This record gives sequence, structure tokens and C-alpha cells, in this order.
Amino acid sequence: MQPKLKDNYEFHIPTVTIESLLGSGATSTVYSCVKNDGKSYAVKIENHAHRKSNVIAFRREAAILARLKDPNIVEIMEVGEVGEDNIRPYIIMERLVGGPLSLHISKEELSEEAIISYAKKLAKTLGKVHKF
Repeated sequence: MQPKLKDNYEFHIPTVTIESLLGSGATSTVYSCVKNDGKSYAVKIENHAHRKSNVIAFRREAAILARLKDPNIVEIMEVGEVGEDNIRPYIIMERLVGGPLSLHISKEELSEEAIISYAKKLAKTLGKVHKF
């Protein structure tokens, strides 16, 4: 798969093979990938390199996540940039499976107790993140 971002920017990260699109938002796109070690990961790449504020925020996010060690936060494997004239930062991180929590909650697959437990973990984890 030759990945393209919203502005049709094609990129190549030498340490990974892109497999499929996982999702795309206003500022970044996430792909499933396999690193040279054969393991599956996710790669998140900035959509808008020309927006300096987005690139600065993306780099800050990568720096914070790389320093955080918590079982409820994805582990960062690699941070880098691609491109020469149109530099795009990227983050390679562990790939989580199972879909978004909101999907499970909306399908009523979780008990009220499980939802409360997740909410407490989320609040505790966000507390750690916001200390940075």
C-alpha cells in the first residue's frame, strides 16, 4: 500500500511497511504497519506540515508520550520525520486491538461497573498526562 495523506502527500518510512488505514482526523492519520522486526504497530503522521502550530503540537505530543510509562498509555517505539521539502513528523507506537471503547459502550457490552472502572482508570491516566 502506498500511503497518502489528505493532501495526497505520499510518504515512506524506511523502518516499516504500511498495511492499512486505521483512521484519520483533522490533524493526523494513523496506519497499521509492520516494523522490520515483524511485529505490528501503528504509525501516526501529521497531515499538515505547512501548519507550523500543528507540527509543534505533534512533536510535543510525541515527546510527552515517549516519557510516559503507564499500562493505560500506548508505548512509543520510534519518533521521526519524513520528507525533505514538506517535512512530516510521525510516531510509531504499539498497536491496540479491539476497537474504540466508545464502540463497546454504545453496544452495551460493558456492565455499569466495568464502565465506572474504565472511567476511573481514564481519569487517573489523564491526571498523569496533564502533569507534563
